[in-house]
Amino acid sequence: MTEPTLISTFALFLPATLTPDLSMSDTFLESAAQTALDPHNIRCERNGKRQLRLDAPPSETIWLMIMRFERGLRRWVHENKRTGEVVVRRRIFLGNGWVLSPDIAFLAPSKEGAPFFVDRCWPLKLCPKFVVEFCSNAHELQSFQRKMLFWIASGAELGWLVAPHAECMFVYAPGVEPLIVGEFGLGQGRLHGFVLPLAELWCLKEC
Repeated sequence: MTEPTLISTFALFLPATLTPDLSMSDTFLESAAQTALDPHNIRCERNGKRQLRLDAPPSETIWLMIMRFERGLRRWVHENKRTGEVVVRRRIFLGNGWVLSPDIAFLAPSKEGAPFFVDRCWPLKLCPKFVVEFCSNAHELQSFQRKMLFWIASGAELGWLVAPHAECMFVYAPGVEPLIVGEFGLGQGRLHGFVLPLAELWCLKEC
């Protein structure tokens, strides 16, 4: 049986929540991150109760949206000489045992303009400044909304929750209520000037 077939078969049982041996959880997750074994096909996260949550691979349409968003953000960061790194589906090791894997994240120094380097060979143990999540299932929306609030509480300066099924996006920032937008995503803070026409994502639903 080929690897893609194994992944497809395993995905039939997802989403799933597991409670692994606690002494192995950190070792396994960090080792997988360090050796680049994190598959973008299946997302593995851990909550504060140290339970693992495994999600099925994203649909082809959602993955196309993630890739288009990532290319646009990476190009903007480069052209505007912003200090930081754009990553896709990388595990982020936060405090209190939480491990999350956002669809897209912008990692940057706490102080704008300070030197910054991401070692891709080691687990990431800092909260992104900008986080993007894609919710492909309307039934999962509330769960994603709670997740976005946790990102902000953990130190993210800006969070976008993209909901293709409703063709809208929820914008999260510290100290303000979430904002729903339907046409454009506008960057704030160190991402001021970044613009995402959401129609560029919605049109991929027709591909």
